[in-house]
Amino acid sequence: LDWRGVVSAAHDARVKLQLATQPHEIVAGDTLSLPYILRQRLSAPLARVSLFIRANFRELQSEEYLLGKVNHTREGKINFKIPVATRPGVYQFEVGAALDGMVQQDSVQRLLVKVLPPQPPVLEMVISLEDEQPNGKLEAGEYGNVVVAISNLSSIVAKDLTVKVLNLAGRQLRLLKEQQQLAVLAPGQQKKVRFPLRATHKLFSVSLPLGVSLNSANLSQAVKKQYTLQGAM
Repeated sequence: LDWRGVVSAAHDARVKLQLATQPHEIVAGDTLSLPYILRQRLSAPLARVSLFIRANFRELQSEEYLLGKVNHTREGKINFKIPVATRPGVYQFEVGAALDGMVQQDSVQRLLVKVLPPQPPVLEMVISLEDEQPNGKLEAGEYGNVVVAISNLSSIVAKDLTVKVLNLAGRQLRLLKEQQQLAVLAPGQQKKVRFPLRATHKLFSVSLPLGVSLNSANLSQAVKKQYTLQGAM
């Protein structure tokens, strides 16, 4: 919905919007969080109330938050995701209330927010094999796990991590899981993810290559590695 031009025709003071805090800086890829207090000044409840946020930059889409019926006071948070690809700079945001889809001009507040470039975390992967024997080798028909240990070597929180394993050994291997996700990885933290697999009875090589990639919401490109399992002949 384009809120420009959709405004109340006259002075309307039925609602009052107050922003508890107004952040001045945010890193691209983070969420702009605006705690609010909305008060309505009538004795009867107001229906079809919504809040909106918009920016003076077309790549930042307007967002509407439906509140429905408001009796006297409503408190909450407006959470507006700043895309990681947003160019660094100062942006003007408008936050306001609407009744029946009509912006209440008296409620509109403007704030300037500086968007900073994202600082990528430094992530490291160490890959190993857990096999049934265990002898570090996969025999035909044997099950095992590819273990990917992920370490955050930076002071930046890594968010929305995705680890993928690609089978480069063809019919010799069968991956039982190809993708795993982690919500966050704090600075200095290490987490391990396991990918179960099975060596098939078509095993004919001592070298079983895999491709492993690690991506994060605040990485510009994935970290990639090739890992070779040992096959037992």
